[in-house]
Amino acid sequence: MDDYRNVNKHVVYMPLGYANKVHRPAFPADSKMKEAFSSDISFLGGWEPRREEYLGTLAREVNCSLKIWGYGWDFLKDGQWTPRRWWAMRRNAGGEPFQIKANADLGKAIQGNEVYGDQYAWALSGAKINIGFLRKICPDQHTTRTFEIPACGSLLLADRSGEHSEFFVEGEEADFFSSADEMVDKVKYYLNHESERARIALNGRNRCLSSGYSYKAILAHALKDIEALGII
Repeated sequence: MDDYRNVNKHVVYMPLGYANKVHRPAFPADSKMKEAFSSDISFLGGWEPRREEYLGTLAREVNCSLKIWGYGWDFLKDGQWTPRRWWAMRRNAGGEPFQIKANADLGKAIQGNEVYGDQYAWALSGAKINIGFLRKICPDQHTTRTFEIPACGSLLLADRSGEHSEFFVEGEEADFFSSADEMVDKVKYYLNHESERARIALNGRNRCLSSGYSYKAILAHALKDIEALGII
């Protein structure tokens, strides 16, 4: 914030959020489609080396249905090197080492590229637990999925950060991890304690509603801040 204020003293902070009409508990009517978008654990987002490492550990250590949608994961199925694939991975890796190599554990979890609209909501709603990774190539403290996951009625299990802890009470409205081992331990726990998982997921959705985490509520608040600054 101070960096921005060095450019212009009139700064209004708007966190990310969720869209009411898109990010809500939603399931396809067709039974085959419902099965395709159902899982124990899902991750929606682009590939990064750390994400591959964490999800690979999860796939090896937990007997569960794991599904991944997002950009850049397809190499895990075939392991083929191409200049375009290497360039894209190099960009997403942010300087971290990586290998273009097939991964039998994760390859079967890859569902395809990004999904949008209702399919995005189906994937989040259909998972008991959604993993919320922060990006290493950006100084993220929260992401859009911080709010979209609980808004869809699923349990948010995300990287521990200061902002995540401000938005949701750990162990009551969401849960967090600081290592792959902690993530795996919490996945195992919640898959074996369904009533507690469901309770926290419901609390998370209620927090989204009561604390005004929707874009509509965020924008209304920001407009008041802008008005108070005398800009409009």
